[in-house]
Amino acid sequence: MKRVVILLLWCTSGIAWAQNQPRIDSLNGELQKYEVRKKALGANAPAIMDTVKALLLNKLNVEYREFDAEKAFDYAKQCLELSERIGFKKGIAHAYNDFGIYY
Repeated sequence: MKRVVILLLWCTSGIAWAQNQPRIDSLNGELQKYEVRKKALGANAPAIMDTVKALLLNKLNVEYREFDAEKAFDYAKQCLELSERIGFKKGIAHAYNDFGIYY
């Protein structure tokens, strides 16, 4: 019985990953585009761009939460560090909420 439960959990985690993968790929693509745009603008990059990055990191955390907790935690940590550096209170709140869900 125990093996059946473990097998079912393993199978459903793979399904969750497969369902989330297109969204994760899309968010990673947006994050890469962000990095290219910010680098191109250099010192002229508007501060609002960092809030966009914090929100993207939060969305990636949510997508990874179901099947890779360590990666989700890493994205939450990145979101918190960036949000604290720029004073983005909504990002800080999201990150702490994500830590609570993680623990």
